[in-house]
Amino acid sequence: MTTVALLIAIAALIIGLAALSRGKEANERVDDSMRYLSDLRTRHGGEIKELFREVNKSKARLKKMRGEMEEPPYEISDACVACGTCETECPEDAVKPGDIYRIDPDLCTSCGICASVCPVDACEPMKID
Repeated sequence: MTTVALLIAIAALIIGLAALSRGKEANERVDDSMRYLSDLRTRHGGEIKELFREVNKSKARLKKMRGEMEEPPYEISDACVACGTCETECPEDAVKPGDIYRIDPDLCTSCGICASVCPVDACEPMKID
């Protein structure tokens, strides 16, 4: 099994666990798994960048289904140049640094400040189906 296939299997497990659980317990399981995936991402480079996006979208869908969210959180596209402006300006400290910055959907309040300050328009509302 390739590294990417293994990581996809892990993400599917995370999403399944979140779907079976409710409230704080589900979020904690997903957060623990995200930390694990973050460690894998550090070791395996950008291979799982898209996987992170899918897991974040799944977390947002779950929150929306539960009525815990009115507006979707923002996400950062591949156009990111890692300038750090969004991280500096975010009032919730939801933006996390990296080769391409990412937004923690649990901390994002959908204020849109990141999108308004991004010089390359890399911040946009997450598209959740």
